[in-house]
Amino acid sequence: MIVPRITKCGHIYCWPCVLQYLAYEKETRAAGSGSWKRCPLCNDPIYKQDLKSVQIIQNNYFKEGSVIKFNLMVRSKGNVIVKDKGVS
Repeated sequence: MIVPRITKCGHIYCWPCVLQYLAYEKETRAAGSGSWKRCPLCNDPIYKQDLKSVQIIQNNYFKEGSVIKFNLMVRSKGNVIVKDKGVS
């Protein structure tokens, strides 16, 4: 992913890709209605000015056959901070 950005709804997209997505919407939306489009994953509105930078840090490197544990992450509505659902 190139220069990842997070939306208010918590979904992460590649910066050039989300810009292209928003630009496409401008061309198809009626004039004067603003520069936004619905998130492809949850339908919340995405505005360019609301996109925040994301730093992805990879801590583990896995080999074929490794056992990988996934954690369910949750985020409160209107907040960009996520936490592990299993941690109180």
